[in-house]
Amino acid sequence: MTKLEQEKYLIDQNVVKQQEEISIQIYNLQSKSAALGQQRESNKQTQSLFTTNKLKDEKKIFYLASNNFIKMKKEEAFKILEKDQSKILHEKKKIDQQIKDLLQKLSKMKPYIELLDFEIQEMLIEYVKDNEDMDED
Repeated sequence: MTKLEQEKYLIDQNVVKQQEEISIQIYNLQSKSAALGQQRESNKQTQSLFTTNKLKDEKKIFYLASNNFIKMKKEEAFKILEKDQSKILHEKKKIDQQIKDLLQKLSKMKPYIELLDFEIQEMLIEYVKDNEDMDED
């Protein structure tokens, strides 16, 4: 798993955690709403209807606000990931160019390396001959 994928996974985990927390808050609000509804049943029917409609509106507003918050956080996270990804691609291009340059330099040096290798082999042959001559003496 690449660093980018790890960061995306962590951000997704964070978003899921926030969604769970918001769901718990919604559940708590719904529980409170139900409790308020039961308390107000003893009140006049018109007052009960007014309260229920008001709570529904508050839940809708809270739900919309929480969804917008989650959406904004996701967008921020993806912007950060896109920046990181573009940095990584830029660094990769630089490294690829450096490798290409080094390979070009190496290919230019190849004839010199082959010449040196040939000269070293000749020197070794001479050295062995000289040692054989010395051994014979």
